[in-house]
Amino acid sequence: MNKSVSNTVLSCQNLSRSFIDGEREIKVLQGINLDLAQSESLAVIGASGSGKTTLLQLLGGLDSPTLGTVEVCGNNLSAVNETKRGDLRNQYLGFVYQFHHLLAEFSALENVAMPFLIRRVKPSDAFKQAREILEQVGLGHRLEHKPGMLSGGERQRAAIARALVTKPALLLADEPTGNLDSETGDAVMQLLLDLKNNYQTSMVIVTHDMQVAGKMDRTLKLDHGDLISI
Repeated sequence: MNKSVSNTVLSCQNLSRSFIDGEREIKVLQGINLDLAQSESLAVIGASGSGKTTLLQLLGGLDSPTLGTVEVCGNNLSAVNETKRGDLRNQYLGFVYQFHHLLAEFSALENVAMPFLIRRVKPSDAFKQAREILEQVGLGHRLEHKPGMLSGGERQRAAIARALVTKPALLLADEPTGNLDSETGDAVMQLLLDLKNNYQTSMVIVTHDMQVAGKMDRTLKLDHGDLISI
């Protein structure tokens, strides 16, 4: 896929992350360079403990690199304070995890509206857009149900709706179907891809499932701290 600077949603330069364990320095990621274009999807695979989740946290501004930079839509996540990073995450990013991380005390509608409410969008507008995407994911009849009243697949669909309700430029997904049975997981994955394509959202997905990886535009393997083509 040909990419120009103007449509590059994600760019990493010399991205490295080390941790100190006693007197040892553990190098998890070393000198990663990566560009992702608008609407492009990327799967990252690798052995357990290879640093996939660490990479995703860096890409989402949830952790800071030891060296290097991460830019999302031209914004260097490491060059701003935590408050500004939070604003950038809310504006440009969506997150989906293996576990849904819905807030137990709120309804599906309230959970999905939350990104807009954090932006101080007018509540009636926030709930209108949340209702629309919940209907798209097949939960129009479960708007007032709290997470504990939803099935595993329904909770994950609500989590996807929450991640995409703001139509983010970039979606980061960490084993989004890993906690579901294969049939439910396949349906949820297809839903995720359909919404991603409808909104022209870029996506980085961490997965152990090569069938899932095969549905992405390209796949890279995290090996000895670097991303390599396979």
